[in-house]
Amino acid sequence: MSPNEIIRRDTAQATAQQVRHPVDERVHVSLHRLLRLQHAAAGFSFLPRQPVTSLLSGRHASRRRGRGLNFEEIRAYRAGDDIRIRRVDGNDVSVAAGLADVLVDCVEGGASVGFMLPLTRQRAEEFWINTLESASRGERVVIVAEQHEAATDAVTVIGTVQVVLAAPENQPHRGEIAKMLVHRRARRRGVAAALMREAEAAARAAGKTLLVLDTASDDAERVYGRLGWQRVGVIPGYALWPAGGPVDTVLFYKTLDG
Repeated sequence: MSPNEIIRRDTAQATAQQVRHPVDERVHVSLHRLLRLQHAAAGFSFLPRQPVTSLLSGRHASRRRGRGLNFEEIRAYRAGDDIRIRRVDGNDVSVAAGLADVLVDCVEGGASVGFMLPLTRQRAEEFWINTLESASRGERVVIVAEQHEAATDAVTVIGTVQVVLAAPENQPHRGEIAKMLVHRRARRRGVAAALMREAEAAARAAGKTLLVLDTASDDAERVYGRLGWQRVGVIPGYALWPAGGPVDTVLFYKTLDG
């Protein structure tokens, strides 16, 4: 039986029922319209369309949401997924172009990460070449998330984070998390949490016992909080949005176990 035939049948049955049991005439909607909506909604789901079987997010995706952040973001990364987390330096200068793509995408998406609009790819790529050279000098650790696309065998940079190791001589135990970026098309897949866990591991390996960071992102605040970071407070008007206008920043810290 076709959907239209089902609607006609149900309408006839309901009309007969209505004759026997009159309804409140203050309800201004036709029964035929309601039945059409019932059948139209049969295939509708309030759950997200994105895949929920990624190893980054576990077997079952959380259905909780908060201000645009899917709480799958804080689930553990597992080796063997189509996303690889690795450390890079000046010997991996070929990743600079991919890192530039991520930076430009985040800035154009409104992230306050030290750059103003318009941000050219050339300027972004130059920034990453210098940053990779800094990693080679041991001043920082640069970590990237790369996605392997099985259909094309292409490898694409989709996220990055840095651990700044260089510090004043009276703060040898302290490191700083910087440029935590995930391309907009790769979000809600656990990439941020995977990058942060690798950053913490790199900091421990470098002998750091205290990490600090600041963020202007509500969504990032949620991720950091779920990963055990302690919120310190807000500095009003700390920086500018990429398009202009002051933005507050929130400070976090985390002590690392030995």
